Amino acid sequence: MGGWWEWQQEPPSKLMYSQWDILVRELGGGVWFWTSMWLLIAFLTYIFRQLKVEKRVDFTLVWAATALAIYFTGSTVRGFLTWMQFFYAGNLWDTAPWVATWPWFGMSVLLNITGAALCIWMLSSWRWRLVFTICAVSASVLLPAGLRLLA
Repeated sequence: MGGWWEWQQEPPSKLMYSQWDILVRELGGGVWFWTSMWLLIAFLTYIFRQLKVEKRVDFTLVWAATALAIYFTGSTVRGFLTWMQFFYAGNLWDTAPWVATWPWFGMSVLLNITGAALCIWMLSSWRWRLVFTICAVSASVLLPAGLRLLA
């Protein structure tokens, strides 16, 4: 019955994770972090190679690789946060340092949405590029926000 202004009040119940939840989320977070890290390194290496070594630079591909590097930077941050939170939970350590990380989570979301918007822009046809990017970013932000307001 409440709205978004009541989010700071008492939570409905304490979150509880089973050992399987913790294990899967810990391993998944670790895999998420490391795959994102390797992809980030691959894209940064590609960008460096294109700009410093290649004689003919395809700037469309460089911008697309830059967009993906931005996206995977956000994904690396989020994967690391998830991995550490559940690594700590699996070892029965205090998870507070990894739960109260909303600025880092917010930064990862901003990097993801920026990288995704640039990818959509670079991979869309010239005719629909602006419309498709605006629709995708707007829907990505407004749908979760609208659901939060309606809950």
